[in-house]
Amino acid sequence: YMVYFGIRRAAELAYVGTVDARFPQGLEHLYKSDAQRRIAVSYIRQSVICGMLRETAKFAMVMLLVRSEILPKFDESLGRLLQATSRTLEPCTRWCGCCSRLLCCPCRLAQASIISWHDLFRGTLFLQALAVLFFAADLPFKVWLYKINAEFGFVNTLTVPYGVFLWMQVMQLKQLLTSGFIMVMLKLP
Repeated sequence: YMVYFGIRRAAELAYVGTVDARFPQGLEHLYKSDAQRRIAVSYIRQSVICGMLRETAKFAMVMLLVRSEILPKFDESLGRLLQATSRTLEPCTRWCGCCSRLLCCPCRLAQASIISWHDLFRGTLFLQALAVLFFAADLPFKVWLYKINAEFGFVNTLTVPYGVFLWMQVMQLKQLLTSGFIMVMLKLP
């Protein structure tokens, strides 16, 4: 994967360095002036560099997580945390006070023979933490790309102003944070 990643970044750098946004012979008239062509070159370069840096940041983050062995340590910490709170998370009346075995997640999952409730909850927390980490790493690049597209007129800032765009990102984060827990709580065994 590292070789593929390197080749891909080299190709993107070569493209950024050589892009000229010229139409093929016979279609040169489609640009009203050379200034329009230079604007197209600027847009292409900025958007490709943004995407290239986004992928590089994700790659660096994955390499950091793998090489530093943070993921197994984080998983162990989650396991210890859930083990320490296992008495508090006992099914039904001791934890949530509900006596409905249909809706109470710990009661339903305690009956599952394949995976325990603690393992399911631990996996959910682990995956959601990773998803939030990648979302946070991706967010500056989304904002940067939005600003590039707005500058060059590819985003209608009347229908999607910057504040609305940021609010949409907050809503995506909210959905990301709640979706895993909702799936655990509503999943029927």
